[in-house]
Amino acid sequence: MDSIGSSGLRQGEETLSCSEEGLPGPSDSSELVQECLQQFKVTRAQLQQIQASLLGSMEQALRGQASPAPAVRMLPTYVGSTPHGTEQGDFVVLELGATGASLRVLWVTLTGIEGHRVEPRSQEFVIPQEVMLGAGQQLFDFAAHCLSEFLDAQPVNKQGLQLGFSFSFPCHQTGLDRSTLISWTKGFRCSGVEGQDVVQLLRDAIRRQGAYNIDVVAVVNDTVGTMMGCEPGVRPCEVGLVVDTGTNACYMEEARHVAVLDEDRGRVCVSVEWGSFSDDGALGPVLTTFDHTLDHESLNPGAQRFEKMIGGLYLGELVRLVLAHLARCGVLFGGCTSPALLSQGSILLEHVAEMEEQLGLDQGILLNWTKGFKASDCEGQDVVSLLREAITRRQAVELNVVAIVNDTVGTMMSCGYEDPRCEIGLIVGTGTNACYMEELRNVAGVPGDSGRMCINMEWGAFGDDGSLAMLSTRFDASVDQASINPGKQRFEKMISGMYLGEIVRHILLHLTSLGVLFRGQQIQRLQTRDIFKTKFLSEIESDSLALRQVRAILEDLGLPLTSDDALMVLEVCQAVSQRAAQLCGAGVAAVVEKIRENRGLEELAVSVGVDGTLYKLHPRFSSLVAATVRELAPRCVVTFLQSEDGSGKGAALVTAVACRLAQLTRV
Repeated sequence: MDSIGSSGLRQGEETLSCSEEGLPGPSDSSELVQECLQQFKVTRAQLQQIQASLLGSMEQALRGQASPAPAVRMLPTYVGSTPHGTEQGDFVVLELGATGASLRVLWVTLTGIEGHRVEPRSQEFVIPQEVMLGAGQQLFDFAAHCLSEFLDAQPVNKQGLQLGFSFSFPCHQTGLDRSTLISWTKGFRCSGVEGQDVVQLLRDAIRRQGAYNIDVVAVVNDTVGTMMGCEPGVRPCEVGLVVDTGTNACYMEEARHVAVLDEDRGRVCVSVEWGSFSDDGALGPVLTTFDHTLDHESLNPGAQRFEKMIGGLYLGELVRLVLAHLARCGVLFGGCTSPALLSQGSILLEHVAEMEEQLGLDQGILLNWTKGFKASDCEGQDVVSLLREAITRRQAVELNVVAIVNDTVGTMMSCGYEDPRCEIGLIVGTGTNACYMEELRNVAGVPGDSGRMCINMEWGAFGDDGSLAMLSTRFDASVDQASINPGKQRFEKMISGMYLGEIVRHILLHLTSLGVLFRGQQIQRLQTRDIFKTKFLSEIESDSLALRQVRAILEDLGLPLTSDDALMVLEVCQAVSQRAAQLCGAGVAAVVEKIRENRGLEELAVSVGVDGTLYKLHPRFSSLVAATVRELAPRCVVTFLQSEDGSGKGAALVTAVACRLAQLTRV
């Protein structure tokens, strides 16, 4: 096996040049970055070649051609038709491998009535690393145990249950309920399973568990499950695509084309298993030095090359390799690395998604980063100029950057397009902010006394001067101190989705230390930062959930609790979210009162455009905000409008207005 050199690339492979005499200058840095990222550019001709090569390999595998071996496996699934919407009944589903290191159990009710559906009940279980890499029997016993634990919490009969097994790994099926594992992927490496019928292994484990009489009726992979799970529309859904931890596709093929079936009529769903595409080198021209390094350090070097360029299990690691390389070249982080940056697996898919969040008239100086961003050399800079310079370096397209708006202004403009009374924008999501239309005479920094201008409040920083100290708790202080910007954005840290889950976690830790929660047992999972997501508050406080299901959500986090514990956690979530909504409402009340006083009105009718996942998804947040505004600003009639198009439509509207005004000026 090749050794890994200091650059993180395999010896003998082409490496990128780095400056060894101090850090590179700005122009050198730009060239190094472009040289590095150029490897990831894929031309149209290359994409067409990949398309043709993949199609050829699919046809070769369908014919059963063994030499040379096709680069994909076209595996019949014995699913002969797609749903027509009249199916009905109750079914148990066990998903293994669809979401990486976890399995999921679901109770699915099909009504057979068009337009009427019952949402599945489900529970997710984290698979310990030692189980993923241990003996196969241990894995299937773990799955059977999770299945029983889920069913114990459901009001079901223990006899005669029918189960669908979603097993998301390359398998050779010889029947709807017979499937032999070809090879593990997605980080699994259990011994004694490859070459075995996984349905029989599950049946044996369920029998050893002895709690339920369950008939495993069918086995499918997640791709087939996705295709079958899509609602019947004008046309049947005949292709399934999964791009998650791994990637795969399936489709309905004419049975006469599948050589192994020896059948001339009908259709059958075929799993393409395209993650292995390019094992024969078909993707060679588009594989970068970083792809080679990632493959070399993986559990299965040389295999699943297509999946390693697409699947979420690998994208974070590719980004880490690129960042580490650029740091060594002196282009990033002042030429410094860290143990975390050099540790395999330290950058995850969710980190990549967060780093690509978009920044909402043609000049804008960044005052400071929020929401977890901390990119260097941007604060104090004109971000429009930085974008223009990047577009110029790209040299591929000519763009005129006309306007810059943040998401709050974009939301106001988007809603204002539908309701002319919308003069306030509000965001309550990962972060929080507001904007409103102010009288120009009150804006000291802008010349003119007539007309109005939209003011971006950046109210997340309210309280940084200590004015919120009387409301700040020890738990707020803990969250603030652990953040990347201690002492800043105090209002935001008491309201927005990035922080509420952490506040709840610190309260639960405190109550546990007092012995009033979780029997006083210190639970290791609860010690993990950000383990308690803000979305759990929305789920736990949903009126549609019984307390038993609240327990299921928490137990999914590894928090074994009693009914009293579940009730206490519910009360904690309610207290934290209620305070957040009331603080947000107080902010809106201050804004509407400011507008009313500006205009000398006895009463004001105004609309607020709102966007953000916390506001939209939490079951009580929006009503609590509205109630607080009514209480604190009784002379204002405030209507809240949810933005359906996000802030992007608002940005387009601002740009359109700017272009129209510019054209009038030229005329």
